Amino acid sequence: MDNITLRNTTATTAGQPPDMTQPPPATRYEQMPDELMLLVVECSLRGAVQNPAQSGLPAFDCNQRQHRLLTRPMAAYEVIKALWVAPNLPRFCQAADALAAVPPPYLDLCWQAAWPALAAMTRRLKARQAEAPLTHLLDRLPDAAEMRLLQLRRAATFLLDHGHGAWRSDCADRILRLTAQGPGIPAPLWRQLLQLQHRAPHDASRRALADTPGLSAQQRGQWLVLQDCLDSRHHTPTLQHTQALLARIEAAGSRAIRFDLLCLLRQRLGVFEPAELKQANAALSRALLRLADSPLRPQVLQKVCLRDDPAIGQALPVQLAALAPRVGLQVLIRHIKAFHDSPAHLALLAGCIGSLLARSRQAAQDHAAFLCTLAGLAEGVVDPELWQRLDRLLLDECAALTPAKRLRVLAALQVGIEGEPLLRAEWQTAWDTALQDTVALLSQAGDGTQAGPLIQALLPALRRHESRDTVLGSQLAALRLLDAHAQAPLLRQIVSMLLNGCYVVDDRHKAWLVQACSQLPFYLRATLLERLESLRSWPPHQSLEALAGLQGRTARQRREWAHGQPPG
Repeated sequence: MDNITLRNTTATTAGQPPDMTQPPPATRYEQMPDELMLLVVECSLRGAVQNPAQSGLPAFDCNQRQHRLLTRPMAAYEVIKALWVAPNLPRFCQAADALAAVPPPYLDLCWQAAWPALAAMTRRLKARQAEAPLTHLLDRLPDAAEMRLLQLRRAATFLLDHGHGAWRSDCADRILRLTAQGPGIPAPLWRQLLQLQHRAPHDASRRALADTPGLSAQQRGQWLVLQDCLDSRHHTPTLQHTQALLARIEAAGSRAIRFDLLCLLRQRLGVFEPAELKQANAALSRALLRLADSPLRPQVLQKVCLRDDPAIGQALPVQLAALAPRVGLQVLIRHIKAFHDSPAHLALLAGCIGSLLARSRQAAQDHAAFLCTLAGLAEGVVDPELWQRLDRLLLDECAALTPAKRLRVLAALQVGIEGEPLLRAEWQTAWDTALQDTVALLSQAGDGTQAGPLIQALLPALRRHESRDTVLGSQLAALRLLDAHAQAPLLRQIVSMLLNGCYVVDDRHKAWLVQACSQLPFYLRATLLERLESLRSWPPHQSLEALAGLQGRTARQRREWAHGQPPG
């Protein structure tokens, strides 16, 4: 604890300003006032929510005064730890039972930890078994209305991210009933509850949930409109029925919910004949466009249909002008096939790209990311003239970027330029120069702030066999400039790039990665070890043995920590 310091107020003599040329004296942790000591501990407790092993909280409890002061936060830490280390469903439920005894100041932190711990537990269970731990938590929600509502919001988020199958619908219905018992359902949570119904099994009885006590008249109406949208999956709708449903959606109130319902209805239009489909698509796109003057604008513009209503295309340049340039490009990518329907649409695409590019040049900090997205758009362009113009433009724009940013854009451009021999030669020269310059900058980096972005910039170069030895060696050597928590995500990115970009790697390179992983604390290795196990190498001699040894050591260290012993 000697390294934990507190900035003291510099002592002054009457009438004289403090001496700001000297740093204030350090204060040892055990010399802090109780309030500050607790503040430090609570910061550490917040860090335990996602990974209690990295908290280091037990180290604070080292004398009688601290033991008395830290009894309650330590009790909360033990509950969080028990949720995470539970090896099976009964032990997880036992840990969840302990939530009721958590001291009130730390109750929210413990509940906050329960949801990621639940996600980790359900990954180890069969699909239907996942209902049991969620139901167990729902049975033990806190009594305080505000905190109870927060947990229901987290439960809905968990189901949207992790729930599958019939059990998800059963739990979603229960969350709906529990939420309706409160004083009111916040708009974001209500939207989640409706989204949970999108993949619910077809059942006519679900309409009856609109009569759940506690729902407002507007919420009951939105629920019934949603059920009618879902019913169209199982009954062939007429154009007249769809237009009537569209009118009901537009009267549904919340813009976010209208957007969700319109997107859901769009999925049901494939049953129409071409002429009716064009009418339905045009009407739906116009309804979507009426939502564009809101934070939903990017999603709305991605969902409209350019083909069936000329007015949509005419409105597009004005709508894109209200978006960040890169977000505007992402909208264009969504419609790339529709732009090839006619010369007029291609001209519209070229004009929109030009306007976005001009604005992006004025925002130098984000321009490289814009160019990477533009390279992705160029891959979808079929028109040869526009394709070549975009590739030429991207190569020219690269020249003004720093080596690291230039490397990112050239990597994004690589696939699209394969079929153009002249530009390919120019690309290769630019790539070699940018790679050499970036490696040189990384070797000169003096700290993690400088090294981190350069390590990331070199990631695409790992896909190329001829440069992998130099690039990987430079990246791993520079990792020592970062602390362990910054090293771990970078190592995961390196291994992921090799997994996705290479069929097999040299065993020597995999052994380097295993060695780098071994330098991390045990609690930062889990995901990395899984990815390293999937990484194929040849011949797999040295790395295979080293990986097995590290997996065994990591498992042993985690067991020791779980049992309260210092990991060896």
